[in-house]
Amino acid sequence: MNFIHKVLGLTCEKCPICRYARANSDGLVYKLLDHPIHGSHCPAWQGYRKLEDDRNVEKREQDMAVPARENTESAVPVISPRPPRITGSTILRTLSSLSRSSRLI
Repeated sequence: MNFIHKVLGLTCEKCPICRYARANSDGLVYKLLDHPIHGSHCPAWQGYRKLEDDRNVEKREQDMAVPARENTESAVPVISPRPPRITGSTILRTLSSLSRSSRLI
C-alpha cells in the first residue's frame, strides 16, 4: 500500500462524516459517500477502502495460519499397557504371600 493512500485512509477513518456514514450503513449519508461518483473521486475514501482491504487480508492470513506443533512426540498416541486381570486365584496368591510375610516378622 502506498504511503499517501495509507495517510488518506487514516484521514477518512477519523473523519466524523465518514465515521457516521459507516456506522449507519443503511442511511442516506453512506449511500452518498459510497456512490461511484464520490467513491471514484475522493482519494481519502479510496485510501480507506484499500486500508480496509489490507486489514481484511491480514486477518484472513492470521485465521488461516496453522500453529506449529511444539512437541511431535505428544502427537503420537501412547498405548498404555493393559492392567492385570484380577481373578480369584490372584487374590488367593496375594493373600497367602501376605500371610507368609507376616509370619516372618
